[in-house]
Parts: sequence; structure tokens; C-alpha cells
Amino acid sequence: MCQRVENRVAFGKKLSEQGSIREDIAKSVCEIEQARLLTMSAAKKMDEGTYKDAKDIIAMIKIVAPTMAQTVIDRAIQAHGAMGLSKIRFLLKLLPMRVLFVLQMAPTKFT
Repeated sequence: MCQRVENRVAFGKKLSEQGSIREDIAKSVCEIEQARLLTMSAAKKMDEGTYKDAKDIIAMIKIVAPTMAQTVIDRAIQAHGAMGLSKIRFLLKLLPMRVLFVLQMAPTKFT
């Protein structure tokens, strides 16, 4: 996503210079890191104990990870513009997977 916004120009300047895109990238990094750290924490608790010791963190992952995947994929597609939906990019393949991931994992309502 960072490479694409550096090369893409809209309204006379690079997308990477526009505040809203920079904010979207920062949010995406934070959400990915949050899901990763929760996963690592659950894995550590399971290594040190049992599944029951990590069930609270696993429940958090089931809320955070699908939402993160959905929003990050959406932001990446938007940052790529029409190229995000072309067959030469892998983002088109992620679109149906993101919906399935949310439906399978999330205990929250589908958005």
C-alpha cells in the first residue's frame, strides 16, 4: 500500500502527501500490530499453560482480527484505486476472503 500511494497522483500531488491516506496507513499498521500482539500473547499463554488460560485473549482475537482484516483490505483497495480491483493485483482475491473471514470468526454483527 505504501509503494502504491507513493507512485499514485491525485489532485496534483502524490497520495502519500495527503493527510487522509497517511492516517489510513497509520491506522492499518496499528490494527495489524494489535492483532499480532494479541495472537502472540495467546500463544504464549497456551505454551505456558492450557487453552483455558488463553480463552479470554482468544475471544479478543476473534473480535479484533476479522475487523482488522476487513478494514485493512478495504483501505488497500481504496489506495490502489481501480488497479486494486484488477486481476494483476492480489487484492481482488482478498475481497471474498475478507467477507468469509468476518463471517467465520467474528462474534460481532456483520458490517
